Amino acid sequence: MSILSGYKVLDCSIAMAGPFAAQRLGDLGADVIKIEPPTGEWQRHAPAGGITGNKINVSFLSLNRNKRSLAIDLKSAGGKEIIQKLAAQADVFIQNYRPGVAGRLGVDYETLSALNPRLIYVSMSGFGEDGPYATRPGQDLLLQAMSGAMLSSGRAGEAPRAAGQYVVDAVTAYCAFEGVLAALLHRERTGEGQKVEVNMLDAITTIQMQELSVFTVGHKPQVRSAEPHAHVYIRAPYGTFATTDGYLALAMPDMKV
Repeated sequence: MSILSGYKVLDCSIAMAGPFAAQRLGDLGADVIKIEPPTGEWQRHAPAGGITGNKINVSFLSLNRNKRSLAIDLKSAGGKEIIQKLAAQADVFIQNYRPGVAGRLGVDYETLSALNPRLIYVSMSGFGEDGPYATRPGQDLLLQAMSGAMLSSGRAGEAPRAAGQYVVDAVTAYCAFEGVLAALLHRERTGEGQKVEVNMLDAITTIQMQELSVFTVGHKPQVRSAEPHAHVYIRAPYGTFATTDGYLALAMPDMKV
């Protein structure tokens, strides 16, 4: 699919959420340039799940297909000049630096939008760019806990249980992805670029709203049932159950709830 053919994306993000969002833009045909330090992004070499012996981490490969890579020392004057020249010609710029880092590197929204008013600038964070938690780094497990997502799985009486996947990172990535598409559509209509802010807590809370709305009806406290499913308020078989020859998945929501 090449619907974004001709669009250039600068991916200055690390870890999962940012690279995943940029990868999806590349999947749609955008020319994505991954900006890395001279030693490469840390995830290139960090072992996944304790495995060793691989020259490149498999999780890095799974988050960075359809990209070209460019090593730049953004802390140097020459590196800053290169990235600003690239941004002046780009359509999308994605970063998930800690608060204040983009400004120190000369790649903050104010600087780059002055060079390129049509630029779509994506800033990703754990808790937003202001507020009491703004300076804290975001981490998938912590955001699953803070959002209440851990109480939406497992049985009553068990400890809160995290999802088996990095669900917060994934949801945040797709929020950024759709934000870029909406901003590009806006630019096609008006010629104006804009800043897209995405944070992990907002993203995971968004998909928790169905759960939260049920928990607050009638001011009843949130409860977990004895069923091993991911929807705590359903009072009918909904989950996986052991059988004599394996497991059986049942989805029988009680429509009276």
